[in-house]
Amino acid sequence: MIRRWLLILTVTITLLLTLPILLIRAQPYDGGHLGMFLGQSEHCRAPCLMGIRPGSTTLAQALAILRANDAIEHVQVENYYNGQSVFWRWKEGEPDFRHYAFRTDSDNTVIRPVMPSSITLGEVFLTLGEPAQVTAAISNEYQPRAIVMLAYPQRATYLLVGLDRCDIEQDQFWHMYHESGLYSSFYVGFGEPGFIRIVPHTHVTLDQTAWANQLRDFCRTM
Repeated sequence: MIRRWLLILTVTITLLLTLPILLIRAQPYDGGHLGMFLGQSEHCRAPCLMGIRPGSTTLAQALAILRANDAIEHVQVENYYNGQSVFWRWKEGEPDFRHYAFRTDSDNTVIRPVMPSSITLGEVFLTLGEPAQVTAAISNEYQPRAIVMLAYPQRATYLLVGLDRCDIEQDQFWHMYHESGLYSSFYVGFGEPGFIRIVPHTHVTLDQTAWANQLRDFCRTM
């Protein structure tokens, strides 16, 4: 009888200690400013960031949308070499002034978003979630390098990862920086990804659940 009660007590304590951890893991990843910037919007068709569609939204429309956003303030515009840049300050947390922005072309149409160069691939991956498709290929631009594409068709978004060194460690892979890096970097693209410079016959579709391991095998073929 005593053993039975001890067993019940042990199980109860274990559940009480484990439940908070499970609840924390069940919560969606909160990417802070990055999550607000890349989060899915119900206000427009994908790709849509904070109500703004690259390639469609005009500068005037973007200014109106951003100035109506309660999470930001001090929306400003400055001239860029081939258009203009719209940036702002976040109200909560670090202001990240000028770190997030939208670039426009000479026709005053938003063409692409701008994110901090300190953003890592791991942070973006956690924000977007598991990709619907992972593709690897070899690019012959300048020198052979591995290209990995993580596609999110429901968001009309993709991550394009360039690897000059295929023997990159897992920690280095997830901590590579956005659009900057000595041996590797990644880029956030929207719409249909273009593989103009990638040799078509090198395309390989990787398994969604084991693509990280398969990528190492693919790199050995370079």
